[in-house]
Amino acid sequence: MFPALTAKPGAGGDYANSRELNGEASAPFSFMQLSDTHVGFNGPPDPLGTKAFENAVATINGLKNRPDLIIVTGDLTHDADSPDEHAKRFKLFKEISSKIGGGAQIKVVPGEK
Repeated sequence: MFPALTAKPGAGGDYANSRELNGEASAPFSFMQLSDTHVGFNGPPDPLGTKAFENAVATINGLKNRPDLIIVTGDLTHDADSPDEHAKRFKLFKEISSKIGGGAQIKVVPGEK
């Protein structure tokens, strides 16, 4: 068993153990993952398309306790036949994601394309 994972009796639990064993206290940390935003998409099966990503950003901004980290994975933009259209969609993705407030770090991990 790992000593840092062993709970000792008393108040503080794992936080107190971490401080005692490592010389520094742990702090709460939260993150959120968004996936497959498909900016530029229109039509079935998601009639909202890009608006769904905009709604997600608004929801995050409305949270009382915002996440420390937001990871966006998957298809950031929807397929486009022309490189210019793809660049336009990626620019829109960046614009929408830049509206996330609260000081969260945002990390982007492209998916299929």
